[in-house]
Amino acid sequence: MTITETFQHILDSTEDSLAKRGAQREQRVRVKMAQENQQALATLQSHLSASDKDKLKEKVLTQSKAALSAVRNFCAQANKSAADSFKGWTHTYNRTKLEFLVEPVHTLLKDHFHELIAGTPLKGYIWDVNNVAELGTDPTPFMNGHMRSSVYVAGLSHIAYAIDPHLTVYDHTTSAQVYRVPIHPAHKKVLEGTPYLRDEAVEIPGVYAWDGLGRNPFYADGKPDGQHDCCSWVQEAITSYTGHFPPPDFVIETIHLRRLALLKKHPEIALSADAPLVTYLDGVLEEVPIQKDMSSAQPGDWLASRTGDDIDKHPETGLGTAGHVSMIMGVLDGKPLVLEYARDREGSGMDGFGASIKAYDPLRDMLFRLRG
Repeated sequence: MTITETFQHILDSTEDSLAKRGAQREQRVRVKMAQENQQALATLQSHLSASDKDKLKEKVLTQSKAALSAVRNFCAQANKSAADSFKGWTHTYNRTKLEFLVEPVHTLLKDHFHELIAGTPLKGYIWDVNNVAELGTDPTPFMNGHMRSSVYVAGLSHIAYAIDPHLTVYDHTTSAQVYRVPIHPAHKKVLEGTPYLRDEAVEIPGVYAWDGLGRNPFYADGKPDGQHDCCSWVQEAITSYTGHFPPPDFVIETIHLRRLALLKKHPEIALSADAPLVTYLDGVLEEVPIQKDMSSAQPGDWLASRTGDDIDKHPETGLGTAGHVSMIMGVLDGKPLVLEYARDREGSGMDGFGASIKAYDPLRDMLFRLRG
């Protein structure tokens, strides 16, 4: 089966399951993004006059060029604020990676301005709404997957800002692809004159948000199908399915780190793992031995992976420097098909929410299943 057919098979099931809820979410987000883009374009077009398009393009490009340095300066300042614990959720603030977005946006506006405002389909920026979004495929200078959608969203926002700095074409309170974080007072001035500063906040195009939105004061009451990172989505999915709320800073990958630390004789790291979190995870999840052909994997399982070059360089001792978790949706040709929130704007181009096919790595991967 194809990726889309695999998802549809899960959607057609009469059984309520983690996998079905994941497939339903992917479908909702994909459709919602397409609808938002259509509405944004209609709003933008309603503010355009027939005679000012070339002058508008000049203004847009001038502002977009200025935003290149402004955003880079902002990100440099925000990254230095890591120790500040601004608003208690520093990671969301200082890891937006906006600097990797602005140059592709400027190129899009320079090369395709008239197609953008006319609503001409741009291959690679808007995908087929009838098929599951695939991450990490078809590399281009604009990255791939949802990253190009972020470029498209930012492009429309740039044009709206040039028409009227108060004109917004995406509602961050409901949008699946735009969110805001309060801006540190010391960083506000550098973003002035760009569409990324809105109402005392940084407006960020994207489906992925580091740390999710759970601690973001703008979304204290929640945001249906809002932005997540890999772990915050897992927390939401398991909580809604089981009704049990995990401890703060829920990370399935904590068990994986402890397991590797014990295997590789790092007892100090294994013992330093958050005890209440590990106890909770051990209570709701069980490890599933992984077969080389992934035959033991089932839809709704969670694939946790350690990342970092030190695992390759020092296989006997390396524990990796970070991790990732995704939901198993099936197995295609012996490889796991997963659904994930992923972000790598500066590298492979995976960005957003969608499906990808992984290569199983016994040194890095661990499989979990809900107990019962």
